[in-house]
Amino acid sequence: LESQPHDVDVKAVLRLAVLYNIPTACNRATADMIISSPLFNSSH
Repeated sequence: LESQPHDVDVKAVLRLAVLYNIPTACNRATADMIISSPLFNSSH
């Protein structure tokens, strides 16, 4: 697979998400798990 022109931008956003502990979903299964998690609605 070849790199896309926006590949650098996507990687930068993912690095920021890791840095600030922001959950990210890169596929539908992960998105469903995050949204349905009881922790999604709790405040910390």
